Amino acid sequence: MLRSCFLGEFISNRFGAFGVWQADKIDPNMALTYCGKGLVHMAKMSHSKTKMSMSRTADQWNEHLSQAGINFENAVQCERGCIPAILGKAAVQFNRRQYTEALKSYKEVLQLNPACPPEVRIGLAHCYAQLNQTEKAAKAFRRVLELAPDNVEALTGLAILEMNAEPGEKLSVAEKDKYMAQQVESAIKLLERAYHSMDNLGDQNAVVLNHLANHFVITNDLDKALRLAMKAFNNTEVKKIRAESCYHIARTHHIKGEFDQAHKYYAYAIQHWPEYLLPQYGLAQTSVHLNSLSEAMACLDKLLKAFPNSYEVRKLMGCVAHRNGDVNKALLHLTHITEIYHDDRIDE
Repeated sequence: MLRSCFLGEFISNRFGAFGVWQADKIDPNMALTYCGKGLVHMAKMSHSKTKMSMSRTADQWNEHLSQAGINFENAVQCERGCIPAILGKAAVQFNRRQYTEALKSYKEVLQLNPACPPEVRIGLAHCYAQLNQTEKAAKAFRRVLELAPDNVEALTGLAILEMNAEPGEKLSVAEKDKYMAQQVESAIKLLERAYHSMDNLGDQNAVVLNHLANHFVITNDLDKALRLAMKAFNNTEVKKIRAESCYHIARTHHIKGEFDQAHKYYAYAIQHWPEYLLPQYGLAQTSVHLNSLSEAMACLDKLLKAFPNSYEVRKLMGCVAHRNGDVNKALLHLTHITEIYHDDRIDE
């Protein structure tokens, strides 16, 4: 996670009208010259994700990440305590999924400057979250909100953690349900705060909009869900976020019984993010409604590779195979269910 607002502003204030490449002519070994170059490569990474083909995107993205890492490391060698360089280094480490190393870099920044902008702590929180240290992640997000109460990224991050919090195993079923309801209520309040954070453009943040859209799909407020998901789609060029928007749009049409539209947007979601599995199930269901059984079975095959013991997927596959005239395949999948889920057997 690169706090570009902090890093970019720092570099801009030091260089004034000179570009980072022109700065080479002044002092090629100046730490902030390397920082500027690293930041340019990080910006090009984002550009490559939205403007190129899949295969070329990966090559370009990795090359820019590598060059960014080299430049930030050079900056650190020039000036050991250069905070923009360490932040850039943390960003590269995070994007390489080196979360422990990135965490150390963010901690180093806080040690060098405890009064640094609160956004730096967001990087700390994301590292903790990726390392499954959710309590520390939540604590870091809360600290950001103490310093900047309307920070959209911290509000959203904390909301996601609260939505995904697991109830204690010793709780009764009723207590677990109550706990989950409380967590969802708390998370939605955080997302609403983020949405209404006008100074930080929360109502334009695609991640916030998608999470709210998901909530309104669940609560069956479909018009509001559709409006938010469409707005999220139009407010981002990030393919994975757009895929989630398409998924929520598809769900609203699906619930309304508008299977043609649902089918189209499930397909759009997969087109934007081929590894995204949730829309595959919806696409299989709408394919059945549209009598495209081979397409439905192809979607379910992909899901079974990831979730071989899924009750819902096996059951739908059995029904589709039977409808398609493949009795043996239908029996294979339905029998598999009875071997795992004994409550569904009728011979005992």
